[in-house]
Amino acid sequence: MASDNSIKKIERPTQGQRTPEQRAARIAARKRKRRRRVIFLIVEMAILTFLSIVLFLWMRYGSRAVQALNEISHVEISSEVISVNSVTEHTEVVRKGFETIALFGVDNRSEGNYDSGNSDSMIICAINLDTKEMNMISVYRDTVMDVDGKGMLRKCNYAYAVGGHENAINMLNRNLDLNIQNFVAIDFSGLIDCIDAVGGVEIDVTKEEIQWLNMYIEEMAEDTGRTSPYVKSSGNQLLNGMQATAYCRIRYTSGDDFMRATRQRTVISKLVEKAKECNMDQLLDLVTVLAPKIATSFDTNEILQHAMALREYSIAKTGGYPFFKVAGEYGGNINDAVVPCTAETNVKKLYEELYGDTAHECSETVQDISYRITKKTGVTEKDAVEYNPMYEGSTSELNKLNSE
Repeated sequence: MASDNSIKKIERPTQGQRTPEQRAARIAARKRKRRRRVIFLIVEMAILTFLSIVLFLWMRYGSRAVQALNEISHVEISSEVISVNSVTEHTEVVRKGFETIALFGVDNRSEGNYDSGNSDSMIICAINLDTKEMNMISVYRDTVMDVDGKGMLRKCNYAYAVGGHENAINMLNRNLDLNIQNFVAIDFSGLIDCIDAVGGVEIDVTKEEIQWLNMYIEEMAEDTGRTSPYVKSSGNQLLNGMQATAYCRIRYTSGDDFMRATRQRTVISKLVEKAKECNMDQLLDLVTVLAPKIATSFDTNEILQHAMALREYSIAKTGGYPFFKVAGEYGGNINDAVVPCTAETNVKKLYEELYGDTAHECSETVQDISYRITKKTGVTEKDAVEYNPMYEGSTSELNKLNSE
């Protein structure tokens, strides 16, 4: 791709220069971003917690534990209904070294049916089959994509709402050059319920953490409709499901994201410790609480295989797609949408983040979708907003990609 050195950082108004409407829009945008972080964390933690407990049950009780998995909604997906793009031999080889799974966070489950409804979170999880490292990329729900394979451009959460997991998987494969064959869908309340089911977990809360923990309790109450008492003092204490999940989210104290990862591991390990104190009936009740909130295409044996490998798994990278993006109003069905700048450039970056592949050549399908999004919105690479390169795609990175 030819170098384009004309990409510049967009000058944004200072706080004093913004109109009341601009300030209100900025606050709303921050809330949406925080909510995406809440959802991402809850989905990730709930799945890891579930696998941890399944592993413990299996090691302690063997085949008797399998009975507890019967409450999971097992969904068979025929390979005939899953479509993938025609890609280069190089891409095929790269993908064979990974297992790529779609994780859906669902917040409006109705009578045990995961075939439709709102998916507020779509996470692509790529597991390196050699190193067992997991790279997890969350797809922003307002991202413009081809949602039906017939040229309809809409925000991507539409795909799950009208066609469930099969349509959502096909959308991800089609727009991102992926080969996803399996999925896990989980209700957001699963982790909170699981912690509450064991009577809470004991956590040593520091003075520095209290204000942030309570702030996240407020945000989660707004997002989930649940209530919880605040944590009023420091020290070792029993936290309920809401409080412990809020504790996992803290990242603004010393240690930043590294300490947040430590907090997450602490909560999971404390939860497993409490599970070890439970008798068989209590453990089965615990899995029974979480299992009905999960639907997956994996069968029981595959779930057990992943649980057995859990000790080897580590989360290497997390991030959000698209990396180079701009939000705006574009008419029709894509108002208040996130537009990739461009889809083709973002898919190349996605391959680098998921698979460590810097030589991906986008399929003709992705190139066509990218062209149509640009034509529809008028958005090009030059419109990408400057973001912190430590966490998201920046225009400096975009210049580098264009010069290669």
